[in-house]
Parts: sequence; C-alpha cells; structure tokens
Amino acid sequence: MSWISPQLASSRAVAAAVVTTDGELVEANDGFRRLFGLDPAQDEATAVAAYFIQPAFARLRDQPTGPDGACHEGMFTIGDHSGRTWTLRGRAWRREGRLYLLAEHDVEELQRLNDVMLELNRESADAKHALAQANVTLRQREDEIRRLSLTDGLTAVGNRRALEQALAAELERVARDGSVLSLVAADPDGCKRINERYGHPVGDVVLVAFGTLLRQTSRDSDCVARYGGKEFIVLLPGIDRAGAAEIAERMRTAWQAVEIEPIREPLQASFGVAQHAPGECAETVLQRAAQALRLAKKAGGNRVAAPVPAAAGSGA
Repeated sequence: MSWISPQLASSRAVAAAVVTTDGELVEANDGFRRLFGLDPAQDEATAVAAYFIQPAFARLRDQPTGPDGACHEGMFTIGDHSGRTWTLRGRAWRREGRLYLLAEHDVEELQRLNDVMLELNRESADAKHALAQANVTLRQREDEIRRLSLTDGLTAVGNRRALEQALAAELERVARDGSVLSLVAADPDGCKRINERYGHPVGDVVLVAFGTLLRQTSRDSDCVARYGGKEFIVLLPGIDRAGAAEIAERMRTAWQAVEIEPIREPLQASFGVAQHAPGECAETVLQRAAQALRLAKKAGGNRVAAPVPAAAGSGA
C-alpha cells in the first residue's frame, strides 16, 4: 500500500518520499522526483542518501525519534550532483527501517530568492540604463570630435578637410543629377597692413569676423571653409555663375559695413567666382576660383571677379 496519498502523488509543490535506512528510494511523488530529475516511471530502488545535505541522511537515520517516530522537523537542505540546492520545510519520520519525508518548498526562502531576483533585475536594468547613457555620451563625444576635426580652430567655419569632403559630395551629386555648382573664393583685403599697424591679434579678429559674415550671408546648405591663411571658399550648390556673383557682391557690401576696433579704415574684401564645368575635377574648379580671386586683387581689390571660362565663352 502506498504511503503517499493520491492527492500528493502528482503534487510538485510538496516533496514526499519513502527511503530505506540504506538510502534507497522506495516511493516518491512527482515533487520529490522533479527536484533531482528522476524518471517518474522508474520503480527500481535509487540511491538518494547523498541528496540530503542538512540534516545529513546519516543523522536522520540514527538520531533518536519522538513518540510518533519523528526524527526531524523544520528545514531541509537538499541538493543534487550538479550543485543545485533547495530549501524545504517539513518533517521526517523513521518507522520499521524506513524514513518517511514530507516537505514543502520554504515560502520564506522562495520569497528571499524572489527578492534576490528582483534586485538582480533592478541592477540589470540600472546597468543597461547606464550602458545606454554611456553609449549616448560616447556618440556625442564622437560627434564632437568629428565636428572639431572638420572645423577651423580660429574662425569656427569649416577647415580644408571639411571643404574637400563637401566638394567631393557635391561633385558626386552634380554627376548624378546634372545640377549646377559654383564656388566663391574670398579674401579680406589689407590683412598684412592691419597686422603691421594693429598687431596680429587684431588681424585674427578680422579673420574671425570675415568667416562669421560669410556664414551669416550664405545658406545652411552651403559650405563655408577657410581654405588657407586668409583665403575662404564658399560652395554654392544649385547656383550658377551669375547667381554666385550676386551673392559675392552682397557679401562684399556687407563686409564694408562691419566695424572692428581699433581699425579706422573701411574693411574691404575681394571675391572670385567659378562655376563647375562638366567633367571638371575638384582641384581644377578650386584653381579657377582662386584665379578669379587673383584677378580681383590685381584689379585693385574690393571687387568681385567672375570671368567666363574660355570654353563657355568661345561661342559667344
């Protein structure tokens, strides 16, 4: 006759078993078998003495019993060969050479484990949040480094590298859709005289102010870059030579209205305009813009030079 009632036989919340004093399993419900991965259909004796950690099986087997045969009441720690352990609360009896065990998972221990899991989940969530924040900060720093690598340290407009990247992208677009592109080369006049008369710090202020004016008088889609020394380049996507010349003239006029202490004489600047020709490389169109700027300088400065390329003007 089975000691384990039908109600307990299939229960997994309660562990019930009958074990010989030699440590062999005689009978067990699903709850006991599940703890150790025992086959529910297995009937033959299985050695389970080693599964009892606290109290040890030998103690359950040898210690005196109470009037009803009880040899232990309270907590059980049971484990398997993989190192997993479980805490259960219950009683053990010893009668007629057999040990009877009836125990349930300790609610307090389960609550403790649940609290541990909740804390681990919170720590994991905090760690994920911190990692996400660190990634955002890293991306922001990378963006800042990238921005600084493309920015002129004095004037805060683009540097030569930024110009090269922007020009390459615009030439790809021109080749793809056949749109127009013009360049304006700009150079404030009289920088050498200003440096000699007022000092290089004032000369730097002039360059900063000139770069700022070019940025303010151009579109957000345009690229303004310091090309070298005191020379600046403005890329004007979608603008032809005539339109670029008008924009350069507005820049020239606006620059004359700027006042920089302690400079007393009016500020002046020269501009050279070039429109990209089909199939023309970046270096060539930059050279033509620089040549136009030199024409403006040779003509006395404070003017816009926008010569028509020989190939374009030969049929005029």
